[in-house]
Amino acid sequence: MTTIDLAGNRISSLDGLDGMMVLEEVWMNDNQVSDWHEIDKLSPLTALHTVYMERNPIWNDPDEPHRGSPHYRRKMMLALPQLKQLDATPTMAGH
Repeated sequence: MTTIDLAGNRISSLDGLDGMMVLEEVWMNDNQVSDWHEIDKLSPLTALHTVYMERNPIWNDPDEPHRGSPHYRRKMMLALPQLKQLDATPTMAGH
């Protein structure tokens, strides 16, 4: 399996994905991931190039609910520098 789509399932933990070394895409948008340590669980996945995490609590701007935080993208790229696409937007690594 190279793609896993778990969008919209109220999931708060990424436990179990860290052993899926062939994963290329993780679709986790519209869930309940609120702890940045959960993103660290994806760092061993060297084949991973696309992640969707929008509309999780880590994505939200605390000052404006239901809007993406200005720090979200930077934090995701620091945690997962190999990404070529984050949500629906290509990254610098994708160019």
